[in-house]
Amino acid sequence: MRRINTDTLIAIVLILVGITFFIDTFYIRETPLAIVKSRTWPRIVLCLLFIFAGVYLFQSLKKISGTRPRRQGGFKQRVLANRNVFWCFGLFALFLLSLPWLGMLIGGGLFVFATLTAMGRNEPRSHLINGLVAVLSMGLMWGLFTFGLNVMLPQGEILRVF
Repeated sequence: MRRINTDTLIAIVLILVGITFFIDTFYIRETPLAIVKSRTWPRIVLCLLFIFAGVYLFQSLKKISGTRPRRQGGFKQRVLANRNVFWCFGLFALFLLSLPWLGMLIGGGLFVFATLTAMGRNEPRSHLINGLVAVLSMGLMWGLFTFGLNVMLPQGEILRVF
């Protein structure tokens, strides 16, 4: 007899949450004079969620759920094994706290660089590539939002002077 593994359970929860959100899209108020209905983009995103959750469910059902592997070590070993996760959440928290002062452009660039550096190699060449990726990605995102979508991102105290 096959047991339900955690991946199957998570996939089912994702599908149920997606169904709940999809039902809520029927209650989104229509925007007057809009070319695209207000519920269109949420439904597109939810359809992608359904596709990915369905693939996840299919793959989890293919797995044979045998005995659970015993975890070795204590709390310290688990924290060390998942240190990248803690780095990412910690850096994101610092990014959110620094957003009023640094703004989206500088703070986002520093966040991308710090995250890539924390998870990558500690070499000068890697730091250069991480810096280029951070500058290009944040510059393109800022340009897209500012000029393409006419959305003003937070400037922060540093760029407000200019």
